[in-house]
Amino acid sequence: MLSVATLLLEDFSTTRKGRQTAGPLTSRQIELVMDIMESRLVDGVSIVELAAEPGYSPDHFGRCFRAATGDTPHRRLMRLRLEAARRLLPSLPSLPSLPSLPSLPSLPTGWPSSTWSTT
Repeated sequence: MLSVATLLLEDFSTTRKGRQTAGPLTSRQIELVMDIMESRLVDGVSIVELAAEPGYSPDHFGRCFRAATGDTPHRRLMRLRLEAARRLLPSLPSLPSLPSLPSLPSLPTGWPSSTWSTT
């Protein structure tokens, strides 16, 4: 009969037969995740969805993504949204005066509203 300690070691061991440990993200995996982020700027994407691409847990994916890119997934998504907003600014016919900026409709960059992105 196996002891409780032995059973726990088998259940939580990362070297158990059949269990594979996830390594660092490959450049191809990063590319795929970045494509997902860019295609879902407006709708948003959860870390669970991003982690599913390489088959990682959300926590492990977040650590691997940061190690590979220097950014957390959330920070990278915010940067992509800001870049998209910067690209759209020149296409606006004219900017209203500063006090009326919160009345601008939300641009298709994933920010919930213009007031959310200015606070």
